[in-house]
Amino acid sequence: MPAALQKWKDYRQTASLRSKVRLWLAGFAALLLLALWVLQFALFNPLYESMRVGDLRRTGRRLAAAYNQDANAADLAAAAFSQNMRVLVIDSSGYVMSNYDSFGSQGPGGGRIRLAIEEQDAIRDYLQSGQTREFAEILNSRIAKAAVYIARLETKAASSDQERYLFLSTPVPQTDGMVEVHKAQFWMITAILAVLSMGGAWLLSRQIERIHRETEEVKRSETWMRELLANVTHDFKTPLSVIKLYAEMLRDMDSADTRKCEKIISESDKLSGMVSEMLEFSRQKSGAEMPMETVDFSQITAAAAGRFSPEKVIIECRIQPGLFVHGNAPALERTVHNLIANAVNYGGADKWVGVRLYAQGNEAILEVADHGEGIAEEEIPRIWERYYKSDNVTRRGAEGTGLGLAIVSETVARHGGRRGVQSSLGLGSLFWIALPVKRQEA
Repeated sequence: MPAALQKWKDYRQTASLRSKVRLWLAGFAALLLLALWVLQFALFNPLYESMRVGDLRRTGRRLAAAYNQDANAADLAAAAFSQNMRVLVIDSSGYVMSNYDSFGSQGPGGGRIRLAIEEQDAIRDYLQSGQTREFAEILNSRIAKAAVYIARLETKAASSDQERYLFLSTPVPQTDGMVEVHKAQFWMITAILAVLSMGGAWLLSRQIERIHRETEEVKRSETWMRELLANVTHDFKTPLSVIKLYAEMLRDMDSADTRKCEKIISESDKLSGMVSEMLEFSRQKSGAEMPMETVDFSQITAAAAGRFSPEKVIIECRIQPGLFVHGNAPALERTVHNLIANAVNYGGADKWVGVRLYAQGNEAILEVADHGEGIAEEEIPRIWERYYKSDNVTRRGAEGTGLGLAIVSETVARHGGRRGVQSSLGLGSLFWIALPVKRQEA
């Protein structure tokens, strides 16, 4: 029944994920079609007319600059022919001095040219206003639309010393036919996008479902592994305690081999420590609640350092008193113990370990140094991983589960702190952690 229920939950999750993927792709296709519709229909005429006015303005500026330079009409005729426009040069009274049509021929000057009423009004209004700024706009006449450009020339008429003006006019074709073509293209694009979005959604949803299933399998495997590790290590503690108890009883008997009993007790303690490490790591990774309170980190550090036998290691302590942090005392003591134990196991032949605790800013800094072989630079990023041991450690045959530094990293992270290491081959290592200081109220 639980397996069937799990399968049903997985099916519901994948079905929901599939629906979301299809909905997202359908929404994306709809937004794309909406953008196309706005550009192709709602904004087509304004954009088209703006482009025609812009092109006419650039042409007018170029022709005005050329005419101002040498008053040569050749450019005017060429522009009228190549761009299908009427080009006039008029004075301030509206007198036509030059006239070029779309055939590139020069019409008669010295008179009035028949123009659309809207064009005549535009010329009259511009001349009467006396403005010097250029004028470029779309004019709507009863017959057709036209783009008109008017600008004052710097060259004056020689006979009357009046201002000269450049007038350009070009028809703006109706866009109804182009809009119909775009509509047909729009519906074809809509059909293509619909097919592609449906097919893409189907393919993508299958890939995402596969990734989702594999991710869930990995999560379940990790959960089962943690549960198995916790159960197995927990079951180990009782027989280890019994073995140690009987070894201690045998050691106290006069007829027992004391050396062998001490070996059994020592190995039992080592194995019990490994089991405790695995239990602690499994508990932390499972997200178990860690009660926090204000604790004296100075006392915790001193207590952890004092548990190591002076006969086996020389620990030089420099601990600043009265440093309080907000944390879990047993977890922090395990952290300090692991750092010192790491230095003891992998330190140098002088058996020296330096422990320093001091305040720096708003943090309490704990440093643990040794004179060991050091760590290669390429291995430093991996030493905080669970079960990782460097090649130097493997060759030396150092004992341990490979979880000590992983527990340190996890504990420091849950306390909102930082951790790091400075090490060079042949020069030893310095491990450090930094925890936020908890200020004591006076």
